[in-house]
Amino acid sequence: MFKKIILLLIFSSNVVFATGFSADHFVFPKKVYIGDIVKHEVRITCDNDIKIFAPRFKSNDSFVVKSSKIDTLAKGDIKNILISHKFSLFDLGDFLIPTINLVYEQGNEKKVFVLPSKKIEMISLVNTSNYKLKDIKAPMKLAFSGIKMLFSIVFFIILILIFYPE
Repeated sequence: MFKKIILLLIFSSNVVFATGFSADHFVFPKKVYIGDIVKHEVRITCDNDIKIFAPRFKSNDSFVVKSSKIDTLAKGDIKNILISHKFSLFDLGDFLIPTINLVYEQGNEKKVFVLPSKKIEMISLVNTSNYKLKDIKAPMKLAFSGIKMLFSIVFFIILILIFYPE
């Protein structure tokens, strides 16, 4: 009996303390090549009386924001907000979308909802783990020393003077 009362209190506390706000974010795809377009979406579900201060991405040296838009769909007392960004990455290595602080206002109180960081893996066009790199060698060895080069130039000048028609 005691266990049932505790379980009832645990499950009812989620209803009592619910804020009417939930959010998550997604990245498509998680593995990309340099210059590919990555889509990042933040999906928010909240009550109609909550005001959202949406985050925006700005371009920098490692990525360029291609587009950014916010869509809102209200259905009854609940609204769904979709914040989507499309951007291209230009650095090798892993790219980390930092934690996102969603600031929202419920009544007269401002609250912050923190979304965790997301990792995007950059794939190089040349995968050196599968290939053994070798030096490129010339098909024949052309070694000219300074004296050989001088004799070759003098020889060609003499040939030109001999066979050049006047």
